[in-house]
Amino acid sequence: VIAAVTSLMDNKMLVYDTIGKIKTHLKNFVGVSRRFELIGKFNNCCIYDDYAHHPTEVCAVLQTARLMFPTQALWVVFQPHTF
Repeated sequence: VIAAVTSLMDNKMLVYDTIGKIKTHLKNFVGVSRRFELIGKFNNCCIYDDYAHHPTEVCAVLQTARLMFPTQALWVVFQPHTF
């Protein structure tokens, strides 16, 4: 959400812009690199990349993955390099 709002400000969308323009911009917003970024699919599996390295961030990523894929097995690879 913060990244989406920031992108609105970066594109100089002001408060008086129409809701339609804002909806269009948000619809086209692709997100931030390495934040739960879909990098590919293989054998019916989705492969995501996320830079989470703080325990709170890792927990949030896992919760999001579980919400998106409630019945599928989750395989997680963690590279500890800052803690």
